[in-house]
Amino acid sequence: WEYFRIWAVNLALMVVTLGIYYPWARVRKLRYVYANTTIDGDALTYHATGFQLFKGMLVAGLMLGAINLLGVLAPGLAALSGLAFWLLLPWFWASAMRFRLRQTSWRGVRFGFRGGVGGAYRALGGGALLVSACAVVLFFALTWAEGMGAGTLAMVVIALLGVGLLAAAASLMVLWLRRYQHNHYAFGSLTVSMNVSWGQVWRASLAGMGVLGSLFVLFVLFGVLGLLGMALAEAREPVAVGVVIWVFGGFYLLFPLVSAYVSARYQNLFWGATQHPQLQVRSALSPWRLVGVTLLNILLTALTLGLYWPFAMVRVLRLRLEAMSLESSVDWATVRATATAGDNSLGDMAMDGQGVDFGF
Repeated sequence: WEYFRIWAVNLALMVVTLGIYYPWARVRKLRYVYANTTIDGDALTYHATGFQLFKGMLVAGLMLGAINLLGVLAPGLAALSGLAFWLLLPWFWASAMRFRLRQTSWRGVRFGFRGGVGGAYRALGGGALLVSACAVVLFFALTWAEGMGAGTLAMVVIALLGVGLLAAAASLMVLWLRRYQHNHYAFGSLTVSMNVSWGQVWRASLAGMGVLGSLFVLFVLFGVLGLLGMALAEAREPVAVGVVIWVFGGFYLLFPLVSAYVSARYQNLFWGATQHPQLQVRSALSPWRLVGVTLLNILLTALTLGLYWPFAMVRVLRLRLEAMSLESSVDWATVRATATAGDNSLGDMAMDGQGVDFGF
């Protein structure tokens, strides 16, 4: 209820100011969340101001607006405008992490991010190229098989192999992204590292694919039963429409549920392997519990026409954070504050404005 009041006021002020209040709304939200997130009894602190974020939002809006305007005014250059955004994305990403961590402190010491822009381009650019190459291979394989007159079974097998190849490439990209992040997180003078293999990420991804397939079969099965019942009862159009809505609505419901399952597996995997000689992060988040909470949140948010959203956010955040712990022999009084860059909010607001988040 505390956060609901903050959310409601933020929403009202953003409507009245036509969105200009958004940076201050974001600061109010983050300061509330940080102040209620404690480690060993002491809360985190968020230091950025609304004016800092406003400047970043203004510049990011002008840059992204110019890129989008190029595609609108010159449709032939639409691909070029999209390429421009992707070329800027790694820089935005590295800048966003520097800013977010620099503006966060615990016991008076600020966090930091020591990754360079070059590392962001290698992780994100390399991963994007790998996934794109696998997608091209799948496209040409299906085209070739169709041209050779392959049967339905052969096409299905090729498609499944291609999806597996894409999933393998995507899991490797996720590993590269997370290595870049977790190997450069810092708290004052202390820097952590992460040791995770591609096989571990691949197994988590395969589990997610299994959950996706199982849920999809379940929804289709209910749809088929609905069609059979409709046929037996000689039902008319409204029932048929209801069955179609069930199948396709269930298909779209799968993605947030599977995303919740995979993100829980990823949280346990990546944070559980984040360490320093004197500390170890632990995460014991139940994937199925997060799936259940996500499903309940979706239903309640829909039933309340969006008013449950603040409660949903707090429930998920509490579940994620309470599953984590820190085993440490560090004498925190000896951890020195260090001067790190991170006062430019351009990258953070650009990522936020485009709805892009790589699991920060």
